[in-house]
Amino acid sequence: MYDFFSQFCGRTYNPEEADFFYLPIVRDAEYRMAMENRGPRARAPSMTEQALLNIMEKNNSEMWNSVFQYTDKYWHRRQGGDHLIVMPAPVTNLRHESSQRGYFHYMSHLHRPIFMGVEYSIQFVKDYPICATKKNIVVPYPTTDPDLFNGKLLNVQTERKFLLYYAGGMHGDCIETRRAMMVLMRNSTKLNGVIPRVRNGLAEREHGFLAATFCPIPIGDSPSSKRMYDVLNFGCIPVVLSDDLVWAFSDQTGGSMNHGDFAIQMPQSVVQFASTRSLRVYADRKDDFGVLPVSKLRLYDLLEKAQQSGVEYENGQYINPLVHILRQVPREDIDHLQQFGKIAAKNYRFYAMNVSMSDIPTAKHVLPDGGAMGQIADLLTQKKMFGIDKLSAECQYERKELKHTYQARYTCDNDKVDSLIANRKG
Repeated sequence: MYDFFSQFCGRTYNPEEADFFYLPIVRDAEYRMAMENRGPRARAPSMTEQALLNIMEKNNSEMWNSVFQYTDKYWHRRQGGDHLIVMPAPVTNLRHESSQRGYFHYMSHLHRPIFMGVEYSIQFVKDYPICATKKNIVVPYPTTDPDLFNGKLLNVQTERKFLLYYAGGMHGDCIETRRAMMVLMRNSTKLNGVIPRVRNGLAEREHGFLAATFCPIPIGDSPSSKRMYDVLNFGCIPVVLSDDLVWAFSDQTGGSMNHGDFAIQMPQSVVQFASTRSLRVYADRKDDFGVLPVSKLRLYDLLEKAQQSGVEYENGQYINPLVHILRQVPREDIDHLQQFGKIAAKNYRFYAMNVSMSDIPTAKHVLPDGGAMGQIADLLTQKKMFGIDKLSAECQYERKELKHTYQARYTCDNDKVDSLIANRKG
């Protein structure tokens, strides 16, 4: 983001002409340097962060003037409403408190500046629709691997003839979902055409993305993950198993893309439990289980059809409900999802494809020229057209005057009784 705004052709050095003010703050670097010291104040706000906190929360610009060595005149012009603050990670804020999840790290984004971050939850967006989708911008997790942009990672000779692929760590509040995915990957190796013969490690995961039609995206430390955008670059259809996940630049977050055109979303619990349990829980809200984009088939009905067949095992291995569902997705839906997945991948890349790229672009301060930058520019233009002052005022009304339910943790299903793992299935 620094490379884009510092080299942007529309940049002006006359603050009177500026529509927006980008604050070139490398917050994550400051935080990681502090953590290396492991001292008692390792998690304390840096001078930069404290200056921002003081001016946002207390309207006190004393530290702003001393730390930034720049006038506070243009902040006070709109109380920071035209200032852009980039947040580097989903589970951190300007104070870096540990072991906090849910809304905790999103709440600072309700102040007047325009925050650009990689994540909100569905429930947060519902509670604060103006702040989350009109004032702020959800951006994709960035990828800076030059071998993606020069095409080397995509030139692997792999035929896409397997059903699904997943490789990931065991972490997060909802660890049962990831544990169930790992068991599925291990126990499905004898199922016909389900798991590609790829070493189940992060170093080989690109080969898996290229060999599979579907790539599950389970919840981890937070609802979103970098994987959700990575798999699109390799033509693999994201299957979201994270109930609170939202996509950047999509209809979920104030953008133009329909997330249902390039991704499948179903309850994260589907991979953890037997079909009978999922069918019982969603019997009165079948559409909430997910609907395919072209055929309009309900995923609930696909699972029910598989359950009615009575087939639970194949070659001595248990067939997970997720496998049952994905095996029945019609070709017309797969083609549609892959077609729009290509469009989404282009819109989510910070750099355009370039066969000459050989170095990590951020190390060389290459100007980001990918579709993501076009999406960000369009969203900023929309804010200007709507009116910065109006947006800021509406967000503050939403924040202070309306009643909200604070969500301290992401939704997890920790039912051990019906768990496939507890019952030694997978």
